[in-house]
Amino acid sequence: MASNDPKAQVNSLDGKLAITLHKLGEVYKVLLLEAGKKHGLSPIQVQILLFVAYHEDHNMRTVSFLAQELNLSRPTISDAVKALFQKKMIEKTSNKDTRSYSISLSNQGLKMTKGLDLYDDPVLKALNVLDLDNKSNLLESLLKILMSLENQGTINTHRMCLTCKHFEKQTNENYCNLLKVRLTNQDLRIDCEEYTN
Repeated sequence: MASNDPKAQVNSLDGKLAITLHKLGEVYKVLLLEAGKKHGLSPIQVQILLFVAYHEDHNMRTVSFLAQELNLSRPTISDAVKALFQKKMIEKTSNKDTRSYSISLSNQGLKMTKGLDLYDDPVLKALNVLDLDNKSNLLESLLKILMSLENQGTINTHRMCLTCKHFEKQTNENYCNLLKVRLTNQDLRIDCEEYTN
């Protein structure tokens, strides 16, 4: 069944959910495009700047890692990084004993991200229509969908609790064996700094 077919959706909850997720993905494309347009940046360049701004680990700031993180090819990321370097938004640091490099934000890039990181405000405001229980259940459901997509090989691995070796499902509770804490649904992370595969 094609989830885009309105007739096929009538009796298919999965079809309705699939098209809803697709439409939400389109919202993010538009928001990234609009944020980038204001500053002469492509959506990929915006994503790279924001990722680098919030991830300090130099191993996560390489072209290879960014390609995996954004589910794009290395040449595509390499071209975007080259353009950001030419725009003086980033700086390159050579990694020892390799031909690779990691990137960091220049002063100009750092200033730029201060406005760019607000690009998804409309989505955050829209989430206010849900109460805490609905948000918590939605988060758990979306993480399960991402985990299933990872297991199928459709998307690359994300650093989320459900796929972390420290995560344990205990009856009706989640538990982190690294932090030694019970996790409610709302405690589950999608980009955990302590993640171990």
